[in-house]
Amino acid sequence: MLLSSASIRAALVISLLVTCLSCASAPPEYSVPIPAETAGTIRVSGSHPYERQLVLEGEDGDYWLLLAPALEGELLLLDGQRVVVHGMQGGDPSGHRELAVEWYELIAQPGGVAGVGTLGSHQGTLVLRCDPPGGETAERMFLEGPLRESLGHFVGYRIWIRGERIDAGESAAASDDTAGALPAIFEGLPVIVREYGVLGPPTAPLRDVPHSTYPDSSR
Repeated sequence: MLLSSASIRAALVISLLVTCLSCASAPPEYSVPIPAETAGTIRVSGSHPYERQLVLEGEDGDYWLLLAPALEGELLLLDGQRVVVHGMQGGDPSGHRELAVEWYELIAQPGGVAGVGTLGSHQGTLVLRCDPPGGETAERMFLEGPLRESLGHFVGYRIWIRGERIDAGESAAASDDTAGALPAIFEGLPVIVREYGVLGPPTAPLRDVPHSTYPDSSR
């Protein structure tokens, strides 16, 4: 039996609808999260708290959306700073890339050192107990230099620093101007601090701490 033109058109419409529905219902193929280590610059997009996003601008020009519920407050205060982010990388075929942050490191200036951690004090010496990288033993830095007096107001706070490593001889000479020699009972890295920033006290909400960076004006 021959089909009428109306029947043919109806069959074509039904076929097209079935094809469209099957395409629309197909979920996007997200990549399986894998461990990642990515260097770049922290950027904060959006001015309203409900619109803000943390983005890592990679050194190759790519961008990553950072997912960091536990570290969001600190990373917001590191806007514009160069870091290495460690975590789990994911995304989808459209090019949308995400990085779930587990921990991060501050990138030092060429030939220098950098650290993030909690500032302490022992017999007049400022000691930065750096965050342990990936669960390793925490490193200690003995902080010296022109910014030492200013840093002394933030004992107990979480801070970041950049500076220059000094050998034992230079450290002893510098200590004449900075309240005595380093305690022999500690092992650590003597550092002249050139700049630092306050990330927040240990128990206060980090989002309430103003972004404060103090460069060494003596250079």
